[in-house]
Amino acid sequence: MKEIIIILIVCGLIFGIFKSCKSSDKEKDEKEANECVKEKSENEKYKSIEEAIASYDFVVARKYLNCYKNAGYDNNGDYDNRYSGRKIKDDSYYLEYKNSNPYLVNQEKITQAEFAYLIQNGETVRAKSVAKENDMMELYIDAIPDIVNKLIEKKDYDNIFNIITTWTFKYTFSENRPPFYEYDKRYSSNDAQANTFYNEEVQLYNNLIDNILKSAIINNDDISAKKCLSLYAPIAVLDPKTKNEDSFNQKSILQNPARDAAIRKITESGMKIN
Repeated sequence: MKEIIIILIVCGLIFGIFKSCKSSDKEKDEKEANECVKEKSENEKYKSIEEAIASYDFVVARKYLNCYKNAGYDNNGDYDNRYSGRKIKDDSYYLEYKNSNPYLVNQEKITQAEFAYLIQNGETVRAKSVAKENDMMELYIDAIPDIVNKLIEKKDYDNIFNIITTWTFKYTFSENRPPFYEYDKRYSSNDAQANTFYNEEVQLYNNLIDNILKSAIINNDDISAKKCLSLYAPIAVLDPKTKNEDSFNQKSILQNPARDAAIRKITESGMKIN
C-alpha cells in the first residue's frame, strides 16, 4: 500500500513539473506573433503596430496585425472556447473575451486611429467605410463628438457638416411605444419596447448640433447657423391621446423642441433665419 502511495506522489510531481514547463497557448501564440512581426518588419521603416499607427501607416499596421491569432485566452493562458461558434458581440462577456484577444485589441486600435485620421482630413465617406468593413460602426459614432468638437475650434464648418451627415442612428422611433417607462430603465428588461434609447441617442446628437450652432453664432456665420436648423432630430414625447392609459398602452409622437430652441437662439443673436 505504501509503495502505491509513493508511486502516486511521484507521478503527481512529474505531472506537475511537466505542466509547469509546458507553454500555454497564449505564450506560444505570442512568441509566433513576435517572430512574425520581426520578420515582416525587416524591410519596413516601422517596427511595430504602434509605430506604424503613430505615423499613419495603416497598411503596415494591418500587415503586422495578421501575425496575431484571432483567439481569446482564459486566466491560465489557454484558449477560451466558451465563445466558439457564438455571436460573441451579443454576449455580455464579449468585452472580457475581446480584451484577452490581441488580434481584436490591435484591430480596434488600428481602425479607430485610421477613421479618426480620415475624418480629420475630410475623407468622411472613406472613414465610415473603414469602420463598417471592420464592424466598428458604434466606435465610429462614439468618436464623432470629440472629432467634431476639435473641428469646431478650427471653425472648419464644411468638414463638420460632412461628418454629421454620416451619423447613423442605432435606435428607431416607434409611435406604438411610450416615450419611456416609469420604472428605472437600468433594471427594465422591457425598456427596448419604449423609445427611451431612441431619445437618449437623439439627445446626444442634438447636443452636438447645439455646440456647432453656438460656435456659428459666436463667429457670426449665419449660413452655418441655418444649416444646423435642418439637422436637429425630433424626440419622442407622449401622445396626449393616450396620456390616461397605463404605460404599456401609451403611444408617442415626434416633436422637435431642440430645433425650436435653436430658432430662438438665432433670433436673439440678431441673425435672420430667412
